[in-house]
Amino acid sequence: MSDILISIIIPTYNRANVLEQTLDSVLEQTYTNWECIIVDDGSTDTTDQILRKYCIKDSRFQYYKRPEESLKGGNVCRNLGFELSKGTFIKWLDSDDLLSHDLLVSQVNTLSTNLENKHILVTSKWNYFTDTIENVKPIIKQINKNYDNGFDLLYDFGTYNTYLPPHVYLVRRELIIKSGLWNESLSINQDGEFFTRVLLNTSRVVHAENGMAYYRYGLLKDNVSSFSNSKKNRDSILSWILIDNYIKLYTKQKHSIKYVENGKQYLLKNISEKHLLKQYLFFFGKTSYKKELYKKGVRLFNVVKTVIMNKMRESK
Repeated sequence: MSDILISIIIPTYNRANVLEQTLDSVLEQTYTNWECIIVDDGSTDTTDQILRKYCIKDSRFQYYKRPEESLKGGNVCRNLGFELSKGTFIKWLDSDDLLSHDLLVSQVNTLSTNLENKHILVTSKWNYFTDTIENVKPIIKQINKNYDNGFDLLYDFGTYNTYLPPHVYLVRRELIIKSGLWNESLSINQDGEFFTRVLLNTSRVVHAENGMAYYRYGLLKDNVSSFSNSKKNRDSILSWILIDNYIKLYTKQKHSIKYVENGKQYLLKNISEKHLLKQYLFFFGKTSYKKELYKKGVRLFNVVKTVIMNKMRESK
């Protein structure tokens, strides 16, 4: 099994403070037949020096800069990394996340009886971490198991209101080619949109019992997952509309599955520019939109009521 080349693709931008920790987690893999392709999105910190150092330390690291004429963004870097890669399987890894030292070997060993399947992927356990992974144990979830197809895993995302971060997956190259590359127009939830397409084309999901992925939490207040500007607010809605349409085409059903309904509720609760919800009533439905407005009105009423009561107490 050691003849299987794995391509680890890392987009990065101004992550010099944590990048070495991520690269070390790759370097420490007990499975050694890998290449690690890092694509810099135009960093202005010491990323360049760090990456040059690692390329000298180990020739399996490859460092590229996003061409200046290309669009900016992590998805552009991921797609460029894939085009440059040669691996039979692909591991997408963000430049602030980590892999346990035994993750790759565990996932490769899990593939032993399924290598003929061109549309297979492997999952693993995972958990959040902040500064250190010491004493971080994997989350035990109902989805830590094999599936006969990728849609059943998506369905269970909805049933158990959960998900898997990108670096949990080890994906066959042919499956990515069939599903299409990362959507370069999305600025948020791009992994949700991408892996929905991948899972809908997956014919077999196998779960590695050993090894885990570590997902860094709370590095920046304004990270890529936050609704920090108008584009991210709108792109978050558009990503879920795309996800909904992919699944409806797959199932040939008009109604949204629970996974998408959970996504809608998350958007209704967290979108900061509420006027956008009205523009996409065809997706959210009038009932959900009115419920959100009602909740917002109740919250505003309670705030005003508290202020008035405090003023009355002060005047006594």
